[in-house]
Parts: sequence; C-alpha cells; structure tokens
Amino acid sequence: MTHDLRLAGRIADYLIYLEGGRILEEGRGEEILARPQTAELRRFLAEPDEKES
Repeated sequence: MTHDLRLAGRIADYLIYLEGGRILEEGRGEEILARPQTAELRRFLAEPDEKES
C-alpha cells in the first residue's frame, strides 16, 4: 500500500486505486496512470507530491 502512485506504477504489475474505502480504478499500473478514467484519480495525480513542497 502506498500513496505514491507514480512509484507504484513503475514497480507493480497491477494497481487498485481506492478512495473512501471504495475501489475506483484497477488494472495495469501503466495504463491506469497514463489514462485515468475517474475524476478522482485525475485530481489525485494532478496534486503536487508533498515531498516536493
């Protein structure tokens, strides 16, 4: 489990994106991160990493 989806996408074969205890997206990491289908995941990916602020 991680909050760093970009890292997870590089090292995991399969990702599940959860929000509020619900599965919003799942599938191959590269595909989910390249073409997110939900507004929630697009918003999450657009947020700056905390470590960069």
